[in-house]
Amino acid sequence: MATQQRRSASISKAQTAVLAFCDSLVVNTGDATMGLQQLRLLLALSVHGTLNQSDLERHTGVKKSSNGRNIDRLGSGSFREEGLGLLESFEDHLDRRFKLVRLTPKGRAVLENSAAACAAFFPES
Repeated sequence: MATQQRRSASISKAQTAVLAFCDSLVVNTGDATMGLQQLRLLLALSVHGTLNQSDLERHTGVKKSSNGRNIDRLGSGSFREEGLGLLESFEDHLDRRFKLVRLTPKGRAVLENSAAACAAFFPES
């Protein structure tokens, strides 16, 4: 019984931390509609640095076509909507056929602030 209570408490704490992370993203971006695919894209870039479209697909499990739309939305935008400015895409200097994607300083700051909101629930031992 005690093990189940600890497990429930851990799950509740993790859930609260994830919600704090998401709430912080909304506050820092002004966007309450960010989807899981877009979050996975931001986190992959945070962990792995600059990536090309194939690497993004491999790290996120999201198809290139969907990642392309997500890059537009999280980056500079498209002709339909303004982007959030959290990442930027640019031509690979070694092979111009490839597009590379990386976080902008704003994107790094948003993720750092959100991670700090989440980390508050897990003090270091």
